[in-house]
Amino acid sequence: MVPICRASAQVKPDSAERASPLGAVVVSATRTEQSLKSLPTHVVVVGSQDVAASAAQSVPDLLRMIPGFATREPQSALVMSPSQSVVSFRGLGGSTAGRTLILLDGLPAGDPFSGWLDWGRIPLPLLESAEVVRGGGSPIWGSRALGGVVNLRTLSPTRDGARLLLEGGSFGTKRGSGAATVRRGKLGASLAGDYVNTDGFLIIRKDQSGPADSPEPVRSYTVTGKVIYDASKTLQTWAGGSTFNSGILPVGEDEEQRFDDARLGLRWARATGGIATISVFANRRTGIGNSTSFNTARTVETLARQNRSPAASTGLTLQWTQMAFSTHELSIGADLTSTTGKLSEDHTFASGVATRQRNVGGGQQIGGVFVQDAADLGHGVRLVASARADAVRSDHGRRTELTLPTRAVLFDSSFADRRVNRLTYSLGLRWQPSEWLGLRTSAYEAFRTPSLFEMYQPLYSSRGSVTESNPQLEAETLRGTEFGADVTLGPSFVGRVTAYITRVDSPIMDVTLGVAGTKATPLIPCGVVAANQSCAQRRNVDGLHSSGVETELTWRPTAAWSLGTGYSYSPTTVSAPGQPADRKQALRSMKHMATATMAYRSPRWADVSMEARYLGSRFVDDLNTIELPEVYLVGLRVNRALGKGMSAHVKVENLFNQQFQTTRTRAGLVDIGAPRWITAGVRAAW
Repeated sequence: MVPICRASAQVKPDSAERASPLGAVVVSATRTEQSLKSLPTHVVVVGSQDVAASAAQSVPDLLRMIPGFATREPQSALVMSPSQSVVSFRGLGGSTAGRTLILLDGLPAGDPFSGWLDWGRIPLPLLESAEVVRGGGSPIWGSRALGGVVNLRTLSPTRDGARLLLEGGSFGTKRGSGAATVRRGKLGASLAGDYVNTDGFLIIRKDQSGPADSPEPVRSYTVTGKVIYDASKTLQTWAGGSTFNSGILPVGEDEEQRFDDARLGLRWARATGGIATISVFANRRTGIGNSTSFNTARTVETLARQNRSPAASTGLTLQWTQMAFSTHELSIGADLTSTTGKLSEDHTFASGVATRQRNVGGGQQIGGVFVQDAADLGHGVRLVASARADAVRSDHGRRTELTLPTRAVLFDSSFADRRVNRLTYSLGLRWQPSEWLGLRTSAYEAFRTPSLFEMYQPLYSSRGSVTESNPQLEAETLRGTEFGADVTLGPSFVGRVTAYITRVDSPIMDVTLGVAGTKATPLIPCGVVAANQSCAQRRNVDGLHSSGVETELTWRPTAAWSLGTGYSYSPTTVSAPGQPADRKQALRSMKHMATATMAYRSPRWADVSMEARYLGSRFVDDLNTIELPEVYLVGLRVNRALGKGMSAHVKVENLFNQQFQTTRTRAGLVDIGAPRWITAGVRAAW
């Protein structure tokens, strides 16, 4: 259930697909229900029909069809780790933590310690729609929304119904998903589950692999439920929760991640037109992770690190929205979250036994209050202005190193508590001079405080590179302006274009400090680094600059055919005077991204859809010495109705079986993306 409100309209956020893309009602941009046609910002809605027509296997694979949407690595989400799946927009992807806030039904969904999201927690078959906002979202959503917001909506129990999906395909992939909703008077309930198991594929390039390399199988399941009770015509309460498990046992040989969360709240509509919402949530993550190393011939794989990482957070959101003076929709609200987390890592193995243990951890509290005015000024002009004050405290940071098994302390470092106070704002105007043309502009300032992970936990690549943490990291600040236009030529054609200018001050980057030689080499502050691998540390640099453009076109020439295309140009560069990364292209950013879709729907025969993506070249290091080439990918889906709510489908990712690189090390080892992936299945709905 989405903790949203709007005093002036009764449009349901879970209503059916709208005929026009600009008629959709969204909440991610303003935390109140607003039509896309009234917003001064560029918001993209992926509806239920888009989900049903996609060849994607997962939510991020679906969202990659939005120009400018990128993850740290363009790998299939069924096999990539949460650290690889960090979301970025407009080339702002150079940090190991995300600058984009991911919401699940309007509440934060990321890991409480790192901010990462294991996308298996939100299975694609259970997704109803997604809203994507590119640009600074901090004035409404706080610190984690510096670079944008993605709000994922799951099914809501508004009626009786059930759905079932069974799939099987390449690499031993098996999937089963089901959901049921019940509505009895004032009470509604839903229960859904998803199970997926795949043998995976060989990630390292075949000509570089050895006898010790093998595909990495993945198994995960999630169960989620929701209850809604309409106590009266003006009061609604709701509660929900989920549990997710990913990995393969036994512990000590593979990885396991578990995430449990609970959410509840109420929505109260006053006779005066005001609406109040209160939501609380709590989550807990427990994980066991392992990393290994290979000898030069890749004939032997050795356990290098084994870690345990519990984390938890609790949160509260309050919001009041009230119509005033007939034309102003005023909102005030507050958010508070408290997070704790730690990592215990055994490393430096000798004869299969760990001889060292590293322990890191800390806590973080974020509190914020905001005010917003969405006002109709007349003559087709609408203003949306907001301001927010945030206070962040990071405390109890500590890092210790012990010998094993004696547990003698090698060093014990406690880090000073840190406090950050910030004011952010946004101001936007939309002018609708006619039905076919809408003009919009906005300016905003956003910020992001470093996560506990960035400050306290090193990141060790499976290939040997090290990225050290930094407890002295400062908050980032983004300032941006946008100008855009929406053109609607009848019901069949919609074109949208946005030009933006963005600067991030004091951005956190993975800064290369040294590279090992032909043998493993001690490098400060990383310790011993594998041969030909790099030592980096998260540091604040002077700035990131990007001036780009995003376009989207959709055309429906007939009732059966629909065509779409999108393009983003994001030339993001680093400002770091006196440092090697100065004027370089931002880490993992792509100047060019393009998408194209084509769909044909025939109730008599079949529904056919194709989607194509172009990813421009990018660098996987801050020094721009390791460049990954551009790639073209095509997906296909064919769906055939079988009658009585049943259908069968075949979908193919990477239709032409392109071998493309997802990352590459300084030693030349290449990881590749998912090859052609064919899945067939049946759906039933009642």
